[in-house]
Amino acid sequence: MLLAKGRGIEHIQGKLCISGHTVKSHVYNIYRKMDINSREELLDAVENANVCN
Repeated sequence: MLLAKGRGIEHIQGKLCISGHTVKSHVYNIYRKMDINSREELLDAVENANVCN
C-alpha cells in the first residue's frame, strides 16, 4: 500500500523497520509480477484499477 501511495524506498524502510535491500527486493517482485517497469506505471495501474469499496 505504501508503494501504491507513491512512497519511496527510504520511507517504506523506516515505516516497516526492514532493510532497504529487502524493500527493493519486494518492489522488484511486485513490478515483475505486474509486468511493469517504473513507479509511474505502478501508480497508473493503481489509479486505473477497478476496486470495489
